[in-house]
Amino acid sequence: MASELNTTTISLTPGAHSNINWDLVGALSDTIDILGSVVIPVSGGVGILCNMFTVCVVCFMGVHTSSLVYMLLIALGDSLSVAIDAIVNIGFTHWNWVVVLARSSMFCRFGQWISYLTTFATQYTLVLFTFDRFLAIARPIPYKNSLKSKLWYPVAATGVTYVAVSLLLVGNLYVFTLENGSCLIDSTLSEGLQAFYFHYSVSFLYCGFPAAMLFVLNIAIIYKLKKPPSGSGGGGGSRSQERSITKGLLLVSCTYLLLTFLSSMSLFIIFTQTQPRISADDPKWEKWTVLLFYLAEWTGLMNQCVNFFLYILGSRFFRKEFFRMIKSTPKPNISQSRNTVAAAN
Repeated sequence: MASELNTTTISLTPGAHSNINWDLVGALSDTIDILGSVVIPVSGGVGILCNMFTVCVVCFMGVHTSSLVYMLLIALGDSLSVAIDAIVNIGFTHWNWVVVLARSSMFCRFGQWISYLTTFATQYTLVLFTFDRFLAIARPIPYKNSLKSKLWYPVAATGVTYVAVSLLLVGNLYVFTLENGSCLIDSTLSEGLQAFYFHYSVSFLYCGFPAAMLFVLNIAIIYKLKKPPSGSGGGGGSRSQERSITKGLLLVSCTYLLLTFLSSMSLFIIFTQTQPRISADDPKWEKWTVLLFYLAEWTGLMNQCVNFFLYILGSRFFRKEFFRMIKSTPKPNISQSRNTVAAAN
């Protein structure tokens, strides 16, 4: 999500308030500048690079299955979200290039809507990817006959997801506004409405619902994999491939749950503890608010930057294809290639 506090609006004149701990305020300001001008944009740049590696590996493997299409869509969606949040909204602001969200109330509202949309939609695409894997394991024969090779269906499902999320977040066009140079939830709204929209957008749409779906789906996948295969004989290679799939999904899901929890906790502290205390009498609360938001932004950003490494760790087939691509090793024959692609799913 884009930063909701982009500029400092309180005077930092040491003589104005004698009881203020100006050393603390200065230290917080320096930390914010380091996060906003270096840590977050550089992390975003590395994340985009890693996502492009994922795109290259998937294309090298050959996009023959729906699961590989999902990997491609997630990598591209994550790259777009990182570029908007980490580089444009935060990096450009701290580099004094352009303060996008603070240009006008229209930029503020539309910018927050786009920022939330790109962030939330990639998380729901991950849920779709996990559901696709559940179908492949729970109903392997119907899945293979009807969905596995239909590459249009993950694109259509992801497109519908983006449209649905954009509609669910249309409230951003009404609740955000430009106040004293910062893009914030409109302070003229009632406290109850502000609290409702925070919990609706962050607690439910951003964290609770997708996390619950991933948790349930992964438990179901583990359960299905532990059941003995129906029929007799064989299946060893297929079962090995399914274990590889599960390991990769568990890594991605557990990382998602952990980082989303940390990000949501920072946002909760902002909303309930620091932002209500912002005043001209003590500027440290504004600094704490911005700092906590940047920490939430960074932990959320990691969700969109680490999938490449998780694929490398979780799938020996993806890892094998990555090193084959790096070494420019000729691809195997068609039947072997398709077996490898299926295993990478």
